Amino acid sequence: MQTFSFPSKSSNAIYTASISDSGRLQCDCRGWIVRREGKPRHCTHTKDIVATKALAVEEREGYMFVVDGEAPAPTPAPKPAPFVPLAFVNPMLSSPIDAHGWPKQATHWALEEKFDGHRVIVSVDADHNVTAWSRPRAGSGGKGLSRELPPHILADFQTFPRGTYDGELIFPGGKSPDVAKLINAPKLKFVVFDLPKLLGQDLTGQKFSERRAYLDELFKLAQPVSVFLSQLLPVTKATVDAIWARGGEGAILKRLASTYRPGHRSPDWLKVKTLFSAELTCIGFEAGECGPYSKAMLRDDAGIETTVKVLTADQRREIAANPAAFIGRRLATEYIEKMPSGKYRHMIFDHWI
Repeated sequence: MQTFSFPSKSSNAIYTASISDSGRLQCDCRGWIVRREGKPRHCTHTKDIVATKALAVEEREGYMFVVDGEAPAPTPAPKPAPFVPLAFVNPMLSSPIDAHGWPKQATHWALEEKFDGHRVIVSVDADHNVTAWSRPRAGSGGKGLSRELPPHILADFQTFPRGTYDGELIFPGGKSPDVAKLINAPKLKFVVFDLPKLLGQDLTGQKFSERRAYLDELFKLAQPVSVFLSQLLPVTKATVDAIWARGGEGAILKRLASTYRPGHRSPDWLKVKTLFSAELTCIGFEAGECGPYSKAMLRDDAGIETTVKVLTADQRREIAANPAAFIGRRLATEYIEKMPSGKYRHMIFDHWI
């Protein structure tokens, strides 16, 4: 194989074009990846190689092949290298909109529906091997948790180019617990909403609008059956109200100029979720990563017990000074929903009453 390097004119990227052992011209740039209907796969870099070296080429099955000139002679195929999955990318997180307010300039933002499923990072290597991870648990040191994908989702990702994909495994019309119960159900879908890496290039420093453009073109090419690209919706409160009205969880607002910051909770991504309020009685405290008073143990009027994180260092210091003074006090909280068991989902500490 002969390879040729071309620096990008709009970024620091270096593209690699090549003539394979069979004579096929190929490149890892965006122009070559996108196939234009009725035309063979070609780009400015492969065309430059043909012109510079005065090569004779012909079209075969939608690709361009060198048929004369400096095409290398075929060589025995090398033994395949052992599969090494791409490195896990800790997913970027969103901040509650209550802390930042609704964007004043909607044209600077994009809005996607927030799905109630399992956040999953998927990597596809050059040989179409697929590896998937869930978000890391507390105390895991930021390491993703290896997980299996349903066979029909796995088959779709095997048609994708080499890269790392950020998205959500969902059960349409259902909730996160439904995904866990029906992990191999054919109705499960995967919604992709970001692209940290593609064809060996780190895209985390590029704008969301640029990463989204790559995804738009990629999905036109791959045309998967059960993996979908998130839909960009009008950036209005009416859009979010419509999502809530049909039972959806909410929305994610993303600044178009935002970079992808792995593991970071950013004000450039805002989550808009409907919340309910509840007052519960404090019955004690539990230790956690932030110290002996990291969690308040609570009981509601129906006898359901739960815990909630004590949010700030000042609150934890106040409790540590006299823990007994808080036992029996009522705590105002917010939560997303009540489960059939009566348990509270995603409860948030608000204030002592």
